[in-house]
Formats: sequence, structure tokens, C-alpha cells
Amino acid sequence: MIAITVSLLVAYSFPRTWGAWEKNMAPILISNTSSSLSPSRSFKIERDRFVINGRPIILKAGCMHYSRVPRAYWNDRLMRIRAMGLNTVSTYVPWNFHEKSEGSYNFGGQKDLKEFIRLAQENSLLVILRPGPYICAEWDFGGLPGWLVKEGATALRTDAEPFISHAMRWWRTILALVRPQLYSNGGPIVMVQVENEYGFYGNVQENPSDRRYMQKLISTAKEILGYQIVLFTTDFGYEKFLKRGSFPGGSIYTVGDTCKKPGVTFRAQHGMNERGKSPNMCSEIYTGWMTRWGEDSTMHVTAKDLAQRVEDLLKRNSSFALYMAHGGSNFGFWSGAAGTNATDFQPMITSYDYSAPIAENGHHGVDINKEDKFIALRRVLERHWNPVSDGSSRIPAEPDHIQSTALFKGKSVKLSRKASLLAPSTISALSGGRMQSSGPIARNLAMEKFGCYYGLAL
Repeated sequence: MIAITVSLLVAYSFPRTWGAWEKNMAPILISNTSSSLSPSRSFKIERDRFVINGRPIILKAGCMHYSRVPRAYWNDRLMRIRAMGLNTVSTYVPWNFHEKSEGSYNFGGQKDLKEFIRLAQENSLLVILRPGPYICAEWDFGGLPGWLVKEGATALRTDAEPFISHAMRWWRTILALVRPQLYSNGGPIVMVQVENEYGFYGNVQENPSDRRYMQKLISTAKEILGYQIVLFTTDFGYEKFLKRGSFPGGSIYTVGDTCKKPGVTFRAQHGMNERGKSPNMCSEIYTGWMTRWGEDSTMHVTAKDLAQRVEDLLKRNSSFALYMAHGGSNFGFWSGAAGTNATDFQPMITSYDYSAPIAENGHHGVDINKEDKFIALRRVLERHWNPVSDGSSRIPAEPDHIQSTALFKGKSVKLSRKASLLAPSTISALSGGRMQSSGPIARNLAMEKFGCYYGLAL
């Protein structure tokens, strides 16, 4: 029985040039150092545009998941995101990555979210945070902890017990953790996402429990982070999904993703958001696609097409996020699964390269024609670089590549020990001695019943 069962698979503004007065101004908008709370340090939405410290900005973001990249490489990959010409990094926060056991949180080492955010700021990147509770992301159970279903099937992602109590505890914990790193508090976080593509799963228009769930997340976020933070939802970029997953008016900024038809997406956004509070944004432009076991790459996005999509959005003065800028790897059993039906449901492979412009190993990503995606995007972003809003006079140079060590280069490796996977001693060692049975086990019994919330059950 495989425990990698993620649910569903599944960012009208202003002229790029804001007048000659900018030309003699020093870049001041993106700071790489933390500062104390200041009335002049603000990020908000005004007149259908993002405004940072009183000046317009287009968010040019790249997605990178700290949970999929070894901590030793965080800084290198963030430098490359900046060197591609982006000014923002977007990251998911997987709940189950930090609370593998109920009530026990881990934010240290590889899971040190605050350090990742600090490094982003050190590299002059703003941060868009996507803390769930559900994230999808092709991650195990969409980021939800397996122990939520230890007692069997239960309602998830809605206002129902016991899910809502657990979810709100996580929500309060993660928001309190990152509050000191909000932009207004001296950090780089400018936007925080609530839930993820909820219109694919719930329906706030027709289901009172779904509506209460989302309202609780929004009100609690405002209570903890303050009423100045830009909270947002993201859904598939059509009116139907935006209405199912978000609320019209000013309680939250509603954004669309995919944006295959940007005009349609932006009109749908404008229909949801409060007048003057709807800057164009595509929260996910797909630089490639996921790969499931048994598949070749299923979506070949060429460097030329990707660069053209970004160019078109920038000409519309639209903010965006590249999903992914750098994909990384699915370590351990953290990879999720996806499919359109039971027979099509398959887990992700270990690599989450995603055919991104920064490849899994940190080098330039290339398309099916061997064209360089990183260079193609950097050329576009160079043309649209703004010294004032992007925080420096020019795009920084790309760092040297980290030299990897080939421990066994030119050598053969002979494996001298082996063990039977189904031997009692092997099973005991793999399970830490916790999963043993003295008799037959009922078929189709969920692994969570045994306290196995992650990995495999034999």
C-alpha cells in the first residue's frame, strides 16, 4: 500500500515605465537586510497595481520549494533565481513536512523555513508564501499529515471536526512563526496565500462548511499577520473556479493561475476583486510539467514559447510566478501522486526537475530542442528590468556552479550484503520495530491505522 496519495493536481495594472523621474533614483524597494518596523516600509495594492514603499512594482517570481532542495544549495539556487532576472521567490510550506507526528513541530535543519526566507532576503528577493493548509504541489497527501486520517475516512479541507481544529492549530503556528519576516516588519514576505486551488475541491458559494473553512483561515490570518498583509487565493484562471474557491469583494485578493488566455483570467479576477484592488497576476506559469512513474516528460514547453509567454505578460504589466523556476527533487517518500481517475492515478518520480529553467542539478534547464530556458528568460527579463522596482541597477551575474564531488568516479562498486525485503528482520528494521503483527491483517486496512503516516506499508 503506497502512502503517497496526493489529492488533485493541480498569479490590470500600470505602465512598465513610470516616468523620467525614475531614472535618477537609487534602487530602494528590495532590501537585503532586515530593518525595524517603519511607516515607510509597506507593500499594498492601490489603483490596480502593487505598490511597495509608495512606488509601483511588478512581481516577477520564481517558484522554488525549500523542502525539495538540500539546505546546502538554498543560497546557490536563490542566487540563480535572482540572476535570471526575477525579484521574488514563491514557496509552498508543507504541513506534514513540519508536523510528521501530531503536535510535534520541526523547523530546524532542512526544515528551517525562517532561514530560507532570510536567505531570500539576503539575495534581494521578495517572498510569496504559500502555507496551505493544503498545498497540492505533487507532494505527499498535498501537504496534509497522514495522521489526520488515523481513525479512518474523515472530511478534509472544510469546516468539520476533527480536521478544522488540527488545521487551525497549524495555521496559527505557521503564521506566528513567519510574522516577524513580513515586509512591514523588516522581512521580505509581501504576500501570503490561503489554501490552494480550492475551487477544484470545494465550493464556497454553495457549501456553508466550505465557506466557513475559508473564512476562518482568512480571519485568523488577518488576526495574526495584521490587516495590511496582502492575502490571496489562487485558482484555475476561469470565472467558475475563482467563484468556487474565493470571495468577491475586499476580504481577499483573488488570483488566477495557468493563464492560457490571460485576458480571460484577468477579467475574471477583476470581476472578483474590489474596484482598484486587482493588479494583473498569473500565480503559476508552467515552465514544464511533472513526471509520473512510467512516463516520459509529458509536457514539452520550449524555451521560445516560455519566453514569449513571459514577454506577453510583462507587456500587459502583469505580475507572474514561474512554476517552477527550480524544481529540485522528491526526497524520501515525499513525492505525491496525480491522475484523473483511479486507473490513471500514479506517483511522481524522484526527480522534480519540471523542465525548469534552473535544472535539478542547478545548471541551465533546456527544452526538448536543447534550447537554453534560463538564457531565453534572462534576455526577456533584462529588457523589462527596472532599476528602481527591481532593486539594483542591473541583473546580477550568475554565480559559479558548485563543484560536485564524484566519490566513485571511474570505480566499480560491489554490493556485498543483501536482505530479503519481506524477512521479519528487514521489516522490523525498516519500521523501527513498530509495525509487527502476530496474525493476519484485514485486506484494504489503511496504513494510518498502524501509525504509519509516511512511506510504505508491506
